[in-house]
Amino acid sequence: MLRFGSSKPKMMDIPGFSYLRSKIPAIIMPGEAEYLIQNLGTEKTAEELSRTGITQPLLWRRTLYHIGMDIEYDLNQEHTENLPDSVKSAARMVYRDMHRRKEFPPSGAWHNDFVLLLEKEKLPKGMMWPEEGFVPAIYFREVEGLKRKGSGYEIIPTADTKEIRTVLPNGISLIVPTTYGMFDQETGLPLFTVSSEGEAFRLWEKAGFTEAQTRSELSMFYRGDSGLRAVLSFSGGRLGPGCISLSSEPSGKLYDFGSAPASRRR
Repeated sequence: MLRFGSSKPKMMDIPGFSYLRSKIPAIIMPGEAEYLIQNLGTEKTAEELSRTGITQPLLWRRTLYHIGMDIEYDLNQEHTENLPDSVKSAARMVYRDMHRRKEFPPSGAWHNDFVLLLEKEKLPKGMMWPEEGFVPAIYFREVEGLKRKGSGYEIIPTADTKEIRTVLPNGISLIVPTTYGMFDQETGLPLFTVSSEGEAFRLWEKAGFTEAQTRSELSMFYRGDSGLRAVLSFSGGRLGPGCISLSSEPSGKLYDFGSAPASRRR
């Protein structure tokens, strides 16, 4: 059951837009921050939530968050100044809400994406094993859900599902900016991570952030070693406002987390 409170939120239309190399379709999302996270504390698994129709791809959330960050710090104005006002408004709301939530126990969102972390012995044809510290993966963006197949799962695609071959950086590490941007433009996942806080500060400051801004933005990335994993983004405590986890199996439960924001294609 959705927890909308005493009344349903006012929804707002967000037109399709591009940011860097990300192309986001027209969507409908709540116009009030308190409704961005639903089913907080749910006992549903990522597998179950992927079939509810109220989840969204990680890429949507990460793109809005980083637009909000650019606006907050007056960065990358050439990429944000011509965006529709409704996109800027939604980005500010998502950004500020995730920062507000970092002061509370972790709260976050399962997404209707899944990622298959590959093993060296099972690489698909055409894929090569990456350099040390990275693992190859297949990212399934915007799926209908999963169905059991023997001891594993089979992806149920939609007409919009994208199957993306990628590589993922080390887990249990800090997300840092790169010369190619803050996140992968097809998946929303971080491009690079470091284990040293000192190195993380150096890279954030090299990208134009002050020490105070860096401290405010530092966030963790977690991932498993192999197998199909659910995609979760969250804010909370000292972990940071923009954390991402690929650690949980689809049938796993994290009782502190709920479904993704009730955004959907328009």
